[in-house]
Amino acid sequence: MLHNGDMDYIQTMKKYVAFLVQEGASDLHLSSGIAPVIRVSKSLTAMLNEPILVPDDIHGFLKV
Repeated sequence: MLHNGDMDYIQTMKKYVAFLVQEGASDLHLSSGIAPVIRVSKSLTAMLNEPILVPDDIHGFLKV
């Protein structure tokens, strides 16, 4: 699922951070062209229920 341009970056980042805590993750990786990725116990796992990020999303998250 590709992001469609109406993302609330503050709320989305809060959701991602809550998910990291819930999963015991140490890192959140945000890159254009893929869904967000978390690191849990040295393994990278894509957050497949989240949209694939586009360059504008990365810029939006950097402003949060």
